Amino acid sequence: MDAVAPSEETLESEVSIPHFEELLEYRAEIDLDLIRDVMGGTAGSDIQRSVQVRGGDALAWYVTFHVRGAQWGIYMPLSSIAFMIGRVFSSINAAPEDLLKLAVRSLHQHELFHFAMDYASSQVEILTKRPCHKPARSLRDERYNYIVLEERLANANMIRSFWGRRLRGKTQALRDFVSMQPPGYRDAPQSTEGTAFRQDCDLLAGRYVNSVGEHSHQALSGLDGVGVLSKMPVDWRYCPIHVISDEHTCGLDSRWLDLFQRIEAVAESERFRKYLSRMPKPVQANWEEVKSRLSHTTAGAGLDFKFWKRTTEGSIYRKISR
Repeated sequence: MDAVAPSEETLESEVSIPHFEELLEYRAEIDLDLIRDVMGGTAGSDIQRSVQVRGGDALAWYVTFHVRGAQWGIYMPLSSIAFMIGRVFSSINAAPEDLLKLAVRSLHQHELFHFAMDYASSQVEILTKRPCHKPARSLRDERYNYIVLEERLANANMIRSFWGRRLRGKTQALRDFVSMQPPGYRDAPQSTEGTAFRQDCDLLAGRYVNSVGEHSHQALSGLDGVGVLSKMPVDWRYCPIHVISDEHTCGLDSRWLDLFQRIEAVAESERFRKYLSRMPKPVQANWEEVKSRLSHTTAGAGLDFKFWKRTTEGSIYRKISR
């Protein structure tokens, strides 16, 4: 019998699962109208068909550290982030920056589970002094060329990472997103509940261990699958993230998302300098401190670096004084 998927109310009430928060250092003006227009058309439909065939890994993917000649880590195209905002979370009533965070988290948490399994295989290799990553390829279903249980758990990990985050409708949006994906991916709701998730993780890790063969039994005596799998949730800081600037491929231009990490130089007009010179010394010192902090990050607490308006010469931002 298939497990009954819990309601969104049940999911929201199970908030004891700790998660490391992604540190998204940005101050962005997101053009929601542009995203919804583009993703509501041919570009969005093309991406959706790809998801229906290849699952969530059509949007983002994980490159293992076991291969040579490739930069390992999670790869996340901007077009995929736009798809999640414009299609998957389009019905959620939330600020644009919150939709951006939902989009990034959903893609990230799926791929982070693949990193956890990659890490687990390396632990088996260290303990047995035998390869595990390559033999574990035998776990792939010949019909789909992926490990069905792993994709199911990766999507389950994605759903579970949203529990306790107070934006109503987000969990149902993820369920609808998962339901249109191929076998394994779409079965994630069967593994979201705590006991089922732990048991299925143990089962998958055990299969990785057994793929080493008879050599694994002595070296791993008394150690079950969970013993080699990272504790959930995974600390994302140990896995690099690569954001791919490909928005032009689906008809989006650079206007849809303005990203700033730091402001290396601030040009002050003559009028501004005269006005500042008449201000009290503490105010002048505060401005110097702000400029120093902006040179390191625009996302620091209290900086209030906000989008103001878009002109023919580009976007204009401002520092809001309180």
